[in-house]
Amino acid sequence: MFSIGRIRAVLAALAFLLACVFAGFANEQVKQVPTGFDRVVLLIGFILGAGTASRWIASGSVRNPKGR
Repeated sequence: MFSIGRIRAVLAALAFLLACVFAGFANEQVKQVPTGFDRVVLLIGFILGAGTASRWIASGSVRNPKGR
């Protein structure tokens, strides 16, 4: 029914979606400060970081940080 892997996958997907929402929110908040190109770089960095964090959660490294 509920396995650790399935819960971890749902948690990773939820973390990625929430991080993307935050990236969009942060991008709108700094709309007037940086140029358009800088905003794109900032948004891409947020999304890459969100992807990395969700892969880290999905791999199970939260409980086992050294990968053993």
